[in-house]
Amino acid sequence: MSGTSFLGVASPTGSWSSIWRCWTLSKVQHFLWQCCFHALPVRVALLACGCAVSPLCPCCGLQEESVVHLIFSCPHYFQVWKLSPLRFDFSALSFSSFQVGWRFLVHKAMVSSDFANVLSLISFCVWGIWKAQNRLVFEGVLWRPEVVVQKAVASFWEFHDARFLCSSVQPQLAGALVESWSPPPSGFVKCNFDAAFCRQSSQGGGAAVFRDL
Repeated sequence: MSGTSFLGVASPTGSWSSIWRCWTLSKVQHFLWQCCFHALPVRVALLACGCAVSPLCPCCGLQEESVVHLIFSCPHYFQVWKLSPLRFDFSALSFSSFQVGWRFLVHKAMVSSDFANVLSLISFCVWGIWKAQNRLVFEGVLWRPEVVVQKAVASFWEFHDARFLCSSVQPQLAGALVESWSPPPSGFVKCNFDAAFCRQSSQGGGAAVFRDL
């Protein structure tokens, strides 16, 4: 690929710090760590392990499927970056490793006006590309770049809203934990109860404790 080539050796310390501090799901952090260690089952890795597979990318069929190719240079998936709110264009860039590419993404987030949220969205875009490629390999369904973007942005907002909700509820819970149980007046019995319901499984449960002392 013609264009600018980033061949420098990435600093592991910088890569790990940005991954573990990224506002994203734990499984996405672990996935990014696997990317840096070349621990994903892409075609070149499977071939190196002796698996009888073609090294070519199942999506474009033009280049070998490495982590760098999949995330940054596959003609189908680099459209995800251009169509996303990030508006990144990697068509004139090449990276020697995922670590180098990740550091480039971190730099793009740093020069933005909202580092934490931009890096968070970046993580969901990388995760979305990997999920889309797995959908193609295992189910034969190729998601359009627009669909990958929609799913990545939806995951970002879902995580963002949940994180905001937890941060607003946590102080209330902390205050509630300070309160201690007090016995009822003489001759009375106190009932403490709670219940929960799972909408996905349509199952619920409850419990009650009766005490007079």
